[in-house]
Amino acid sequence: SNAKRTLFGEGLSVTAYQTTSASAEARFAIQRQDASATQVVMYSTSAIGSLAEAGVDYAAACGLLVFNPGESTKIVTVPLLADSLKTRKDSSLSLAVQELPYINQQELHLLLQPSKDPTTDVRPVLSGLELSVDATAATAHLSLRADSNTADRSALKLQIGLRQRADSPSIQQTKEIAIADFSPTASLVGLNPAVDNLALDRDGRANQQVNLQLDLNLAHGLGAPKVSLAGPDLKPAPTVALVNGQQLRFLQEAPLSSWRADNGSGQVTFGLHSESTNLTLISGASGGSTGSLNASNASDDNAASGWLSTEARAIGSRAITSGQTLAGQTWTPTASQNGVSLALLDLAVDGNQVTAQFADGVTGVYWQNAGSAPSVAPVPAAVEVQRLAGYANSLGFYTVDSITGSVGSLNPGQGGYLQAALERSKHEGLLLDANALPAYGQSATFNGLPLDTQKRYGLLLLQNSDPSIIFSSFAAANPGGVSQMVSLSSSTSNNLVLGIEDQWAGGSASDNDFNDLIVNIKNVSLALF
Repeated sequence: SNAKRTLFGEGLSVTAYQTTSASAEARFAIQRQDASATQVVMYSTSAIGSLAEAGVDYAAACGLLVFNPGESTKIVTVPLLADSLKTRKDSSLSLAVQELPYINQQELHLLLQPSKDPTTDVRPVLSGLELSVDATAATAHLSLRADSNTADRSALKLQIGLRQRADSPSIQQTKEIAIADFSPTASLVGLNPAVDNLALDRDGRANQQVNLQLDLNLAHGLGAPKVSLAGPDLKPAPTVALVNGQQLRFLQEAPLSSWRADNGSGQVTFGLHSESTNLTLISGASGGSTGSLNASNASDDNAASGWLSTEARAIGSRAITSGQTLAGQTWTPTASQNGVSLALLDLAVDGNQVTAQFADGVTGVYWQNAGSAPSVAPVPAAVEVQRLAGYANSLGFYTVDSITGSVGSLNPGQGGYLQAALERSKHEGLLLDANALPAYGQSATFNGLPLDTQKRYGLLLLQNSDPSIIFSSFAAANPGGVSQMVSLSSSTSNNLVLGIEDQWAGGSASDNDFNDLIVNIKNVSLALF
C-alpha cells in the first residue's frame, strides 16, 4: 500500500513510493525483468495525475536512464520543497516514463526550478511540461511555461541543474537563465556568456508568461552540447499570400527567381496563370542530377545521403523573371511537359518562397526579391554555414531596401552596387572572411552576428575572397543577371536556406551544384552544458 507499480515498455515497470511532506525527496524505482541487454528509458515529472505543482512543491526533473547488461533497477529522486507541501492536506506527484530504442545514448539528468520573485519571495509554477523525443531517439525536447518573476514582471528566472545520476542529491553544474517576455518592439539583446535576459520567449505574445524549450542531446558523446536553449521559430514575414490553397497573391513587385527542384527526366515549362495573363517563367527546364542539392538533403549531415554527397551534381534549370506586374493579381502556378499540363498537387508559402508540387514528381520553387525575408519577431538568429567549396571564399550579409534590394541610391545591376554592398557588409560587422568559415566538408554555426531579423538582407560571396569577383543573392547584380544562389527552405522549416554557386553559373566552368556554401539562417540555440 506504500507503493504503486505500473508496467510499461519491454518488461519494464515504474514503482512510485509513498513519502511525506517532511521528506526531502520523492522516489521512483524503474525496474526490468531481463537484464541481459542494454535498455534506455526517458523520464519526466508530469502534471498528469499530480496534485503537486512543479517549481513550487518540487523541482521538475527529466532525463535518460541507461540500463547496462546486469543492471535491473534505477532510482529516480525528485527534490521536494517541504515548506510548500506542509500547507497541503494531500498531494501527489507523477513520473512519465518511455522506453526508447538503444542507439548508444548516454545518461543525462536535469532539475529545473524557478527562482523566487524578489518582491514576494514566491516561486512561480512551472506548467505545460511536455517531453518529446525525435524519431531517431537521439534528441529530446522539453517544453514548459511559467509566469515571469522579476521585479518588473518582464522575464522568467530559472535555475537549470545537471546531476550525475537520477538519484543524486547534489548538482554537478547549475545555470540560471533569464528569459525575456516576448516584445514585438524590443531591440535585440546581445548574446553573452551569462545567458541573461535573452529574447527567447517562444509564445509570440507579450503576456508576462514565458514559454521555453530545452533541447537534450541524448547521444552527446558526438561532441555536441548536452543541453541547449532553443529560441523561437524564425517565422519569415510573408511577401506572398496563399489564396484558397491553390493560388498565389504577390504582395509586392519584385523579380521572381525560379528553379526546377526535382531530379526527374524530360523537360518542363513552368509558368503562372491569371484570368487574363499566361506568364512563362522557365521553358524546357531540366531536372537536377540524381542526388543533387534540395531542401531535404541540405540539412542532412549523413555523408552518404546528405549535402556532403551532392558535390558536382547539378541542380535543375533556373531563371529569373523581372519587369512583370505580379502584384494585384491572383496567380495559379502551372507546369507542362511535352505540351501536356501537369496537375498542381500542393502549394506552400514560406516567407518569400513558394514551393509548387506537380504531378509526376515535378517541383518548382519560386523565390521573390532574392533576399532573405525578415522575421515577424525580434529574435536572435543563428547562421550555419556548410562548405563544399575549393575556393577560400568570403561571405557577407548586408541590409537592403525591403522592396528593391537597393543599397543607398544604388539598385542591383547599377554600377558600383556590389562594392557598395561590400562596404555596407563590412560596416555592419557582417562580413565573414575565409579564415572564419569552416573547412571543406565541414560546417560552422555563428550565434553572435549582429543580424536584426526584422530587417531584410542580401548575401554576398567573394570568390576566393577577391573583392573584384563578387556575387549577390540579387541576381540582377550578377554578370548576365544570372542567379548564383537558390532558396532551399523546406515549406515547414521556418528556416531560410540558400545554396550558393561560387563559379559564374552562366559559364561552362560552373558545375551548377550550388553547394559551395550552404547558408542556413535559423532561430538561435544556445548551449547550456
